[in-house]
Amino acid sequence: MTNHEKYQKAFSYIRPESDLVNRILEEKNMKENHRFLPRLAVVCTMLICLTIGGFAAVRTSTVQSWLYGRPADITIEEISEGHYLLTYPDGSQRETGGTAYVNGKPVDVSIEDIERRLQNEPELLETEDGRWMFYYRDSVIDVTEDLLDDSHAQIRIRKGILPLYFTLRLDQDGGYSVSMSSTGFSEP
Repeated sequence: MTNHEKYQKAFSYIRPESDLVNRILEEKNMKENHRFLPRLAVVCTMLICLTIGGFAAVRTSTVQSWLYGRPADITIEEISEGHYLLTYPDGSQRETGGTAYVNGKPVDVSIEDIERRLQNEPELLETEDGRWMFYYRDSVIDVTEDLLDDSHAQIRIRKGILPLYFTLRLDQDGGYSVSMSSTGFSEP
């Protein structure tokens, strides 16, 4: 006879009360529940915080750009997905952003896209005395005569190795458009 069989034969007449077995199982379940419920509460709290925190997180960035021929820090704040609020050094603000189409599919404009645009954006401004000033980074050029003659101007600026070519056009409604190229002027 093996030890296992001897053990079973020796204790076969001892039976625990059915009530005792139920109480032991209940205590075991209560201990597991005591561990489970606090863990569940912690997990739920973390999920709620992450969800609310994800919606409340505001992405901001400050980009070194050029404003009217002088360096300026412009703050970009994401106000909703793809939409941004630009704050200029004088405290003025404007909204920008939206959707771009890449390979025919809509893509929200990113904060990095806005930063790149601000760092390379030419400006055309009509002054109080009626002169038209063209600004690109630290270059300031008076283009009034060219624009008043035939509503367009062509500017060549050498920054770095290659020159940049700008074609400016005045619209009938007082607006303007600027095209920039590194290969030559666009047709007016």
